[in-house]
Amino acid sequence: MEMDEKVLLDPTLAGKTREEMGFEPFTCTEIRSSIMGIPVFISQEVIAYVIRRSSKGSFKDGMDNNKKSPWNEVVNKSMFNSKKKGAYSDLTMEKKLLLKIQNENLLPNGSGVDQPSLEHMVFLHYFISKEKANVPKYIFKHMINTLRESQKINRTWIPYGRLISEILHQGGIQCWEGNQWEHSKAHEANQQRGLQEPRHIYEGI
Repeated sequence: MEMDEKVLLDPTLAGKTREEMGFEPFTCTEIRSSIMGIPVFISQEVIAYVIRRSSKGSFKDGMDNNKKSPWNEVVNKSMFNSKKKGAYSDLTMEKKLLLKIQNENLLPNGSGVDQPSLEHMVFLHYFISKEKANVPKYIFKHMINTLRESQKINRTWIPYGRLISEILHQGGIQCWEGNQWEHSKAHEANQQRGLQEPRHIYEGI
């Protein structure tokens, strides 16, 4: 997308490589922004390091609540102990608690809706069945989807409030000092996609 925008501004760049257009080589999908002129990069790798969880495990997406998906029967069995889909009131207290943790911490939706999508039910199924899920990938994808949705409906909402400070730290911002953001050592390291030790306040998350 950024290459297409560059070509629109300067048609002579059509057919050029990323490097020839002045962009960094593509290494992975990133959320890029800046605060007070300091560039911030958020990637799946950064999230994995911050939450101290490897970016490995099961991951399913692109289901779009498909009623014919074989996953419907799997998640219904895990959540409702039935082949048919139940209601929120049919969940046990333990599964209601897991769903609340997912909706408010792992994949926050900000809408207060208890009914999860099929993708989110599969994610919950992994926890119920004790199958290892790729949590950093789920979080990163959710961040991207939330960003796109907020742009479409002009809604300002920031998910992952408890982690955002550490994510920004890893992305290149240390803290607020006086009247300006202090440029941290993480910024220089992040230019080579290096990472620092997460700060102790996130131990145990």
